[in-house]
Amino acid sequence: MGEDEHKAIKAFINSRQELAMYKLAANPKYQEICKQLEVSGEAADTVMSTLDKDKRVIVHRHYDEAIYKSGYEHDEMYLQGFRDCLSAMVFFGVLRPNG
Repeated sequence: MGEDEHKAIKAFINSRQELAMYKLAANPKYQEICKQLEVSGEAADTVMSTLDKDKRVIVHRHYDEAIYKSGYEHDEMYLQGFRDCLSAMVFFGVLRPNG
């Protein structure tokens, strides 16, 4: 895949992710999860405040890296789903392979 194709696919994925987040914002279950996370975040902040600065940095760095890893995994899963969808469309004759 060339650079231009990669950029086009990334832009498409970003637009789909924005739509998904828009839909999530209106989802009551998601709103409840966000509220619970806010409460547990306050509790975590209280616990973190008992640690010295170096230990807080270690914990923050760990969670930042875990969030980055999760996002990377989700992006890859989305791309695989996109590839699978295209393969299914070729299989069913909706699309013809180029070449």
